[in-house]
Amino acid sequence: MNFFDAFKTLQVEEPLKSVFQGVEVVAVSLVKSGNFLRVKISPNQMITTENFRKMENELACQVLNNIMSCRIEYENGYEYAEAGSGAYVAAPEKKEASQPAPQPKAPTKAPSSYAPGGGGVAKRKYAPSKKNEPDPDMLYGKSFDGVATEISDIITDMRDVIIRGQIFENEMTVTKNGFKILKLSVTDRKDSISIKIFIKDGEEELPGKLKKGLVIEARGKVEYDNFEGEILMTRVSGIRVSKEPLSSRMDNAPKKRVELHLHTQYSDMDALTPINDLIDTAIKWGHKSVAITDHGVVQGFTDAFHKLQDMRDTDFKVIYGVEGYLVDDLDDPIVQDPDSEEDIELRRWSAIPDEVPKIPDPAEEERIEKVKKGKYYHVIILAANETGRRNLYRLVSYAHINYFSRRPRIPKSVLNKYREGLILGSACVMGELYDAILSKEPEARIEELVNYYGY
Repeated sequence: MNFFDAFKTLQVEEPLKSVFQGVEVVAVSLVKSGNFLRVKISPNQMITTENFRKMENELACQVLNNIMSCRIEYENGYEYAEAGSGAYVAAPEKKEASQPAPQPKAPTKAPSSYAPGGGGVAKRKYAPSKKNEPDPDMLYGKSFDGVATEISDIITDMRDVIIRGQIFENEMTVTKNGFKILKLSVTDRKDSISIKIFIKDGEEELPGKLKKGLVIEARGKVEYDNFEGEILMTRVSGIRVSKEPLSSRMDNAPKKRVELHLHTQYSDMDALTPINDLIDTAIKWGHKSVAITDHGVVQGFTDAFHKLQDMRDTDFKVIYGVEGYLVDDLDDPIVQDPDSEEDIELRRWSAIPDEVPKIPDPAEEERIEKVKKGKYYHVIILAANETGRRNLYRLVSYAHINYFSRRPRIPKSVLNKYREGLILGSACVMGELYDAILSKEPEARIEELVNYYGY
């Protein structure tokens, strides 16, 4: 890929632009040990050290926002010497010789070893060759050596890389043309990547060998797969069983945080973590508390409550909450009288015999339809006490029964009516506050939103 195609936002002036115009980028990778971005280029032209440094500074400033440094290397020729040092070893430049270079003389053959006492030449004893001995850990392909790259360091195509991780998904598919494709999903507990292998005749037992839970090392090419729409490891040359288990992920921060925005398996299409595992992990990491904020629902509260009951003697706390879908209806509010002590009616058919449901008047019906069609924002709602928990249940019920339209929506006037005992968070980039900032709303509006939310 051309250098300026790889970094499309990069703007440099002449003559530096012309120097890198024809340069091809071979690989880009993040080196965490030295906290820098490594850019490997093809050795199709010589670039001076001064121009290397200038372009590295431009990339660090424009592309990386000075968060980390950048190192540019030739694929062959300039080799990175030490992480973080910025040192390079330059390949000698080619020079035309005026006369043929002198040829070295043939070395005088010397005896390889001598018998004791200097009497004669003893025969050298060679260890038996292990080249043809099979590697018992190999499951596929050829044996290989090398250090594994962390999956999170792989951010673009790489010609030859070794990864290490645990298989958590094993899927075998057969195409219309009869090709058998094995897709492995592998994680090193920091990041994940998929491996695609085309199964040949005689390799039918491979899917059974590469089972879920197995920790492997694999060597191959990493590239973008147009069919899958993501970076995969393809052209796998070897897979073997890893002799070392994966290290457990830990929170090593000296002062532990309290996570106030977290999803569990009850957040459809957004998370997979069972609540029991979530709480066990938080305790293992030294956390004292965690919030559960699933999308629009509170089913996870029961699991969390029973988990704490089973643990008994523990000071760990669960903060009960939800990530709701907030609609600003204050221009024409659902709650017309904020001071009224009368609860909002649930628009449902009652299970009580002969009870007549309340039919909303046309004006109220129109306000409800506005909420259902209006723009919604993400909002975190946490229960600070028992009053807050009951109000949280009310809001979730109203959202699902009265105002549901693709999402369980909460009108802001209804949230304000039942806000007692609740802590509101501005949520994520889908939140009302972030949307106002990104939309460049007036400072007064942003200040109003900042004061509305608790955090």
